[in-house]
Amino acid sequence: MGLFGKKSEPPPPKPKPAKSPDMFETIFNMKFTAKQIGKLAKKSEKSVKDEKLKCKLAIEKGNVESAKVHAENAVRNEKQAVSYLRLQSRMDAVASKLEAHSQMMQATSSMGAVTESLNAVLGTTDITKITEVMDTFEKQFE
Repeated sequence: MGLFGKKSEPPPPKPKPAKSPDMFETIFNMKFTAKQIGKLAKKSEKSVKDEKLKCKLAIEKGNVESAKVHAENAVRNEKQAVSYLRLQSRMDAVASKLEAHSQMMQATSSMGAVTESLNAVLGTTDITKITEVMDTFEKQFE
């Protein structure tokens, strides 16, 4: 009982911490985002072509001010495309490193299990068991 004869209420449940995404999901999201950025780069490159064409047409018409604006837009879009490509490259590199790390961790964990069984089998003189364990050990390296 709480103060003054009232029943005390139980404390509210604690919020569960947000589940962190697993390694596979993170790698997938990074690759997907890199692909989206690559599409943005292509879109910017297309804009560069369009702006250059508009600039050329404006020069042919003798409209110098409009040509300058289109030329500036072309330069800006080209810089943006290069920036997108750089970012895409960096994201691909990080995703590749994460993927390699993930594969290494999986190989390491499975190596531990195989090593334990290899140690257990080496204590015996059963050639067939040793051969089986060595086969699984070699498969883990592949």
